[in-house]
Amino acid sequence: MRLIVRDQNSKLLGIVAFEHGFVLFGKTDAQFKTMVKNLEQTGIPMLARKIEGKNITYAQETTACTNPTALFALREHLKSIGYSVDDYHEETVAELTKILESYEDCTEKDDLLKRISTMSYLQQTTMLQELKSQTI
Repeated sequence: MRLIVRDQNSKLLGIVAFEHGFVLFGKTDAQFKTMVKNLEQTGIPMLARKIEGKNITYAQETTACTNPTALFALREHLKSIGYSVDDYHEETVAELTKILESYEDCTEKDDLLKRISTMSYLQQTTMLQELKSQTI
């Protein structure tokens, strides 16, 4: 899984994956890249639920980047500090790309192909449904 991260003005900051540490794809905002690398070294802040008898408390802890849940912790942390974070679904992107490439006379095809990876999952699935309904 990958995360598409945008700032509050919807500017794309980067695409992040977790493969033995965080990996950034494509053009990445320099400040965002520095922040992710710092989190990789210091750990990712996250809320942890602790149950003691009948009491449930939440405390902020850090999770190491070696933890299998690190990408999920990063997603929640980025959301909590105001970033827009969407999951990137490779199979949806591949299906969209395949359908778009089959169109020969589409003037917007090249532009759409370039933008697929930066679209939210909702935008991708909506486009996929529309394209599938046109080919039936």
